[in-house]
Amino acid sequence: MAYKKFYDRQAAFYQRHAWAKRTLIVMNYALTAFVFIAYLALLVLRALHKKWYALALGVALPVGCFCAVFLLRELFKRKRPYDPSGAGIQPLFQKLHGSDKSFPSRHTAMAFVIGGVWLPFCLPVGVSVGVAGLLLGYIRFAAGLHYPTDILGGIFVGGLFGGLIFAF
Repeated sequence: MAYKKFYDRQAAFYQRHAWAKRTLIVMNYALTAFVFIAYLALLVLRALHKKWYALALGVALPVGCFCAVFLLRELFKRKRPYDPSGAGIQPLFQKLHGSDKSFPSRHTAMAFVIGGVWLPFCLPVGVSVGVAGLLLGYIRFAAGLHYPTDILGGIFVGGLFGGLIFAF
């Protein structure tokens, strides 16, 4: 109940200001695209530099993270906040497709693991992707697609897998 009240209060801002709501929607897609392009660029650069071991880690760690998120979603089966059996909130925009499971946030986890695998290659890009992950997390919460704990779970899982780059 406290979550719903908190969400409704912050969502009211976006409902009152159409420009802010449009910005939230555009930034959701733009940041997702940025993370994806950064990942593709990392793989291409590592292949061009013939850094095969780094390329293998750049594939294995995000794939491992994706699988971990999938398994955690299956384990917890947490419904999204807008689901009637969730918090029953009205989201600012609807998901076009995808999972009805919420925990942990896949967008946030993938941004953090991709940022992590960028860190030893190019620190500014790695940090930028991590910041994009934080912004995506906020956007996904503000839009009503995730609970705050989903975002924190995504940060933890993605950070854990991204941090493994330094173990190898």
